[in-house]
Amino acid sequence: MKHLVIFLLLLACALCAAAQTQVTLTASTPVALAGTLVSFTATVSGTPSSAMPTSIIPTGTVTFEDGTTPIGDAMLQTNLGLATGAFFTSSLAAGSHQIVALYSGDANFKAATSTATTIAIEAFSITPSATTLTLTQGQSGNLTYIVADGTGISTAVDFGCVPPPATYTTCTFNPAAVTGNGQAVLTVTTTGAATVSARGYFFRRLASKGPALASFLFLFLPVGLRLRRRFRGVFISALMLALLLAGPFALIGCSSAKTAPAPSTATPPGTQAFEVITSTTANSQTVAQDTWITVTVLPSS
Repeated sequence: MKHLVIFLLLLACALCAAAQTQVTLTASTPVALAGTLVSFTATVSGTPSSAMPTSIIPTGTVTFEDGTTPIGDAMLQTNLGLATGAFFTSSLAAGSHQIVALYSGDANFKAATSTATTIAIEAFSITPSATTLTLTQGQSGNLTYIVADGTGISTAVDFGCVPPPATYTTCTFNPAAVTGNGQAVLTVTTTGAATVSARGYFFRRLASKGPALASFLFLFLPVGLRLRRRFRGVFISALMLALLLAGPFALIGCSSAKTAPAPSTATPPGTQAFEVITSTTANSQTVAQDTWITVTVLPSS
């Protein structure tokens, strides 16, 4: 009995010597997007007993729990005279979470638990009506992207599209952003081959032959003959000057006639890949997703 009394007295003294402890828990953000990194920081403090130096700070481990499920641990570190432990995770599921920090205690400070900190994890899904399109040169086509909000997301989902280079195609979303449940329509537009009517072709050719036609009329038609007889000297001088000036241009014309025609501005037939970018930002953190659609372009008849 005597030994039991001594043990109880020693235990009581030890409990009296241990300081009362407080645990304060903070989250990096109250709202986060699924898959983004969030952090929880526990600060452990206490009031030393009269038998303890005031410079002593808590040591040991902090366990973080989601409700009653442990999700991580952290060793206390001394930071500016405070004992803190931090835990980072990107694995919280969509929905609301009640996070608490449990301090294990040490020889000088008692174990303690923080009050719960609430964090909401937002999530959404995006589903296209199809991932392929078949268009003829000059045609446009649409795809619908459906946004399903599973957690009451409060930020807008932005849509963007990047067409393949040098294909003379465009792609745009309407609307360009969706908040909550909704949909955005993607329009892909191709370019058809340019055509010229028979009448337009005739006049273009006639215009290109204008100087030669004027020279022919002046030399061989009756009006031209009368003018040449009246201004014979002037005509010969002008003709020589025209020949001198026309020589280089004739060479240039011959050279340019051999060059390749201007490149086509029509969308080339074949299969093209378009990049679709969806993104949303919450509390300076952005989640982006790249997907691709395939567009098959057929030649116009």
